[in-house]
Amino acid sequence: MVNGTAFLWVPGVDLTRYAGQTGSHTPFYVSVTDSTGKIAEGYIAAAGGGETLGAEILINPTFDVNTTDWYPDNCTVASIAGGQSNNCLELTRTLGNYQQAIQDTGINGQNKLYLASGYVKSGTSGNEAGNFHLWLDAMVVLAAFTTTAAWVQYSRYYTPTVSNVLNFRGFKNTNTAGTMLFDEVSLKQVTDCAATGVHIVSARGGATRNWTSITAGFNPNDTSYSTVIERIGNH
Repeated sequence: MVNGTAFLWVPGVDLTRYAGQTGSHTPFYVSVTDSTGKIAEGYIAAAGGGETLGAEILINPTFDVNTTDWYPDNCTVASIAGGQSNNCLELTRTLGNYQQAIQDTGINGQNKLYLASGYVKSGTSGNEAGNFHLWLDAMVVLAAFTTTAAWVQYSRYYTPTVSNVLNFRGFKNTNTAGTMLFDEVSLKQVTDCAATGVHIVSARGGATRNWTSITAGFNPNDTSYSTVIERIGNH
């Protein structure tokens, strides 16, 4: 949704038949309506260049040497052998009904699309509930899971809609003594969509990748929305 990288990408749907028109002949206009009736509108330009990710935002996301830049809450954290790749982060409960390893990124990610991911595995606590989440002005669960004896990767695309810094957390959601293991976590901005998606520009024949209008409160993470694409002719 952010100015400069605006695009529309619907996984499993090929939008390229609407793309490729340039200059004053751009024939298609798109309107996306979320489940509460709020709308984002813009002109369709070129097809996406292929999913492109920015640089890794998290510091020390692999835990191969230590756990520097990860803050423990209700726990201790350590870099130990046996990770999904090299070492992993071992989270050990010290108190409380939950424990978490936290990193403040210092980045305001409002309206940008991110791909968050990470591996998790049961520790000495056994198979237990946990999640990866962002903390903005409230907790956003990126992936809820129950750990197993094998490393499992979880991932999610998410667009923060509030103006606040991104705060990434690995979360053990129990009061059981023992450990939970995390590894190869990642948070990267998606700067271009898959080749089946399309770039959005703010004006007919324009070059600025931005939406023409977005209703305040529009939810880009809505799982129930409608999309109307119309030929605009000489409109």
